[in-house]
Amino acid sequence: MSQEPITTPDPVPWAELDHFRGSAENIPEVLSACTDPARSKRALAELWDCLQHQGGTLVSAAPPVLPVLLDWAHDPTSGLRLPALGLIGELARDGRTSQPSFVAAAWFPAWERATPRLLELLADPDPEVRRLVPFPLAQAVAGAAEVLPALHARWKAEPDTSAAVGLVFAAGQLLRHTPARWPPEVIDWLTALPAHPDPDQRFAGVLALRRSGLGGRDPRHLDEAAAYIGAARTEAWQRSWAGPGRPEWLPTRIDGLLGDDREGRTRLAATLLERGDGNALPVADAVMSRWRSPVRTLLPLVAARLSDPAPPHRRRAVALLAAAGRRAEPWADELVAACADEERHVAPSALHALVRIGDPRAVPLAAERLRRPFHGLRPATCHGGTHMPSLGDVLNPLRPFAADLLPALRDRLRTAPTSDERRGLLGVLTDWGASAAPATGDLVALLGTDAEPWALDALVAIGTPEARSAALPVVEASLGGPDGRAPERHWRLTGDPTALLAPGAPRPRPELLAELGPAAASLAAVIRSEPKLAWPGWGSVWSRYALWRITADPADAREAVVVAGRTLREERVIGAHGIRALEHLAALGPLARPLVPVLHPVLTADVRPVGPGQWGSVPEDDALCEAARTLLTAAGG
Repeated sequence: MSQEPITTPDPVPWAELDHFRGSAENIPEVLSACTDPARSKRALAELWDCLQHQGGTLVSAAPPVLPVLLDWAHDPTSGLRLPALGLIGELARDGRTSQPSFVAAAWFPAWERATPRLLELLADPDPEVRRLVPFPLAQAVAGAAEVLPALHARWKAEPDTSAAVGLVFAAGQLLRHTPARWPPEVIDWLTALPAHPDPDQRFAGVLALRRSGLGGRDPRHLDEAAAYIGAARTEAWQRSWAGPGRPEWLPTRIDGLLGDDREGRTRLAATLLERGDGNALPVADAVMSRWRSPVRTLLPLVAARLSDPAPPHRRRAVALLAAAGRRAEPWADELVAACADEERHVAPSALHALVRIGDPRAVPLAAERLRRPFHGLRPATCHGGTHMPSLGDVLNPLRPFAADLLPALRDRLRTAPTSDERRGLLGVLTDWGASAAPATGDLVALLGTDAEPWALDALVAIGTPEARSAALPVVEASLGGPDGRAPERHWRLTGDPTALLAPGAPRPRPELLAELGPAAASLAAVIRSEPKLAWPGWGSVWSRYALWRITADPADAREAVVVAGRTLREERVIGAHGIRALEHLAALGPLARPLVPVLHPVLTADVRPVGPGQWGSVPEDDALCEAARTLLTAAGG
């Protein structure tokens, strides 16, 4: 396609529209650049970032771009057919799944006009186009009455297997989200597919049935899927719009397509693990991070992969056992053996698992690991989907054994090769507090170096006369300077909050205000006057709790309880901020009794009310349950 100015059917007031990066004034130039072969790759990435980014919102610039994308998808000479269809599919999915208030109003009529043009591409001569066009059509819920029969009709004539299985799955997904009456001929088509002679069609059929709910929860559906994953011939599915890019990703992709089908996803993971498929470990991870009950079934099968010959599989297995905490105790001996694994990421995770179990053998193993040139522990906790334990993850819980670990830790502190590692080690000493007192001399030696801020934190936390006398002159000299932590350190060392509460000083965070208690009485009226106090969520809970700690007024406690109860009912995901709030609300005692009815579901639900899909989901859920139980006990419930 030659580079030409991009036109739309009607003049578009781009300056009045927006996208994820700001004003949409740049969109005409980006669209033109997409048609220039020399600039197309970068321009397409920019267009995608502006319009789709990470999803969840459909910006106002998307509707007028949609006709341009459709033109590209229809033009065999454009060189942009597949990226255009991919972006259309992502935008359509956002339009279907996002909260209505986050979808530009103009999207819905634009999408309704686009659907017939997409249906035309079902019979396009290019098989790659036919493989991809079912993706956006699977989002066309409002047009399902026309789209579903068209998918069926095209399937009967489709010679390309990858395109055909994509049509099947698109039909299943569209049925799932269509409240209108389902066409009988489409139901007959899908329900007959598990008996199809072609394994690709059978596989697509059982996934479509499972996705749509047709046929209930027949376990044979998942057995067929597991058998297909184990077969050598899976290329057709990989090339379809719903397939993964690489064979080893197939189990994870299928698991994701099953969505909220807990029984199906558990059975799939168990079947693959029993067969010895290490690629099923991410599936088990995803299932156990979302639901509590599958852990009983899947954890023993995960533990069996500790001896897997593939290092990535051993690493994933030991990480899942670490997440399981005390539930992994039956495999403690195997985890001790894994601490000697030569794969550099397995042993640190195995040590972390022993720490979370509470196995005393973790103490000498941790000391030995600290003395290694490469101990394999990150300087700081990594928040994400991969388990990479940090110094704090492993050592903070071992505070009762500080005397056994301090010699190795102090040696490591003196020889740490990077400032990040020194910071991590100093963070451990800070967490250990008074138990780290023998390291006071090492901390004093770091004053005046780049590690001084974290050494000061450790000295403050240790709190002995020797530690205070070493830290106080440095802290006093930094008051009024750029070190924002100096006022808090000064208060912790002296008990005098004057610098912390001085006029013009930054407002202490709510957690610190709660800790200050009556000493922060001068800020009570200011906190009450803040508009954000009326906002929903845990931030308001913290502010109201801080007010109660400052005033001891039962009315403030009751307000904190009301907002906490509303937040627990309305928020499906409780993060670390909320968990800490629940831990602190136990101080309310019987005043927290109104929370009892909303706390019991936190403990009895099978879906974990924390963010799923990350290594920390299970530990975070454990912390949430412990906080809920403590609060229930304090409230008398």
